[in-house]
Order: sequence, then C-alpha cells, then structure tokens
Amino acid sequence: MSTASRPKSMKLYTFDAGNINAPDRGLLAAGRGGQPVTLFVAAFLIQHPRGNVLVDTGMNPNTWPLPQKNEVVLRPEQRIDKQLAKLGLSPKDIKYVIMTHLHMDHAGWMTLFPESTFIVRKAELRHAWWPDKWVSFSLAFGDYKDTRDYSYIQLDDVEDFDVFLDGTIICVDSKGHTPGHQSVVVDLPRSGKIVFAGDAVSLHESLDESVMPGIVWDPDLAQKAIAKLQHLQRNGARIFLGHDPDFFKTVKLAPEYYD
Repeated sequence: MSTASRPKSMKLYTFDAGNINAPDRGLLAAGRGGQPVTLFVAAFLIQHPRGNVLVDTGMNPNTWPLPQKNEVVLRPEQRIDKQLAKLGLSPKDIKYVIMTHLHMDHAGWMTLFPESTFIVRKAELRHAWWPDKWVSFSLAFGDYKDTRDYSYIQLDDVEDFDVFLDGTIICVDSKGHTPGHQSVVVDLPRSGKIVFAGDAVSLHESLDESVMPGIVWDPDLAQKAIAKLQHLQRNGARIFLGHDPDFFKTVKLAPEYYD
C-alpha cells in the first residue's frame, strides 16, 4: 500500500475500563504466583477517517459469577458507552468492534453495539458458544448470548486482516490463551506502530521473559504468540500489555490520545 493512500490523521484513545483485584498473580503469569495483583482493564478507540473502531468492550460485573464478581472494581462512568460519550460519541458511531477474545473482562458490553460490525476469529466464536469445560470459567455467556444475529466478520485461524486496506489497523493471529485470540497492530502517522496484545501477554513477565500466561487453552501456541509479539517489539512496535498495572501508568489515557 503506497504511503499516499494512508490517512494523515488518526487518533488512538485508551480507556480505563476498571480493575480486577485478582487473588494471585499466577493467574496471569504461570509460576509467578503467591501475591495478589490489581489488574488494569483496558478498551481502545481508534478514530480513522473511514470510521471509528473499538477494540474490546470492557467488563460487565452483572454477568460474572461469584466469587469473581466480587473482584471487580468498576465505577458507572467507566462503562464503555459512558466513556465514548465523553468524546462526543455513542455506540451508533462505532463502525467496527474488534474483539481480541471473548473472556468476560473483554466482552462485557458487546450488546451495546448492535449496529456495529464485529471482527472476531471464527474459532473464538465457537469456543465462546460451546467452550471446553476446563476453560469455561473465564467466559460469561450473558455477555454475548443476545448477539447471535449481529453483523460479524469471522476471521480464520491465521489470516492477517487489514481492516481499511491501508495498513493502519491489522488484526493478527495470537491464539493460545484462547482458540481465537487475536492482537491488533495500529500504525499511527506520528506515534508509529502500537500493538494491542490482549491477553497473549497480559503482564510484563510474558513479554520480557516468555513466561506463560496463567490461563491457556494451548501452551505451545501461547508461546508462539509471545514470540510473535516479541518480534514486533524488536522491530519498533510498542506493545500494550493486556492487564499490567505498572505498564498502564506509562500510557496516555482518554481524553489524551496518540496520533
């Protein structure tokens, strides 16, 4: 894609979508447990000349089972539609919603976007609707049970999907944490490449030391995803970790933005 066809103006907003008081860090970094950790939950808005793109929708404590529900810290104004409103937007203004995966700390408010098109890996949809029992505790069926008739672009296992065909927003395979986990590479005019890693690398240990996520569907594929994200970092991309509280202290939060 020639640089002449690339947009000269884009904005990227990071939303503080609440916290999870996890009882053990080992839930996100295998073998590094023993201490509780307060996790940061993020969602992202990309304003592109051809449409607004949301990445993940935050969490809805009302769908969470106990005792996980008691771990959520979410103020009413942190709900994703309330945060969009602060920027003068409503759910109807979102053209695409990209889901990194459908765990309950990412998919909580899918039902607020019935007029958007969701970009999700087909394997992730199948996993969410009929999950393996041993990993189903991270899913909340109430988050998406009423979205069956929404508009979906269902990506295959390994394809890279260029949302606007201009190289600015690309969904890449990073499965392992879940069967259809994907990360999102955003190429901004001034700030360069930023990668929303999702839970492929939730905490810095995974990116820095190749520590396995604590919750994994396939360990081998999870390690391949880590290696892919490490490669992107070595080549100049900034990796946005999924939940690392110390990392998000370094990030501009809405209403500030990257461009």
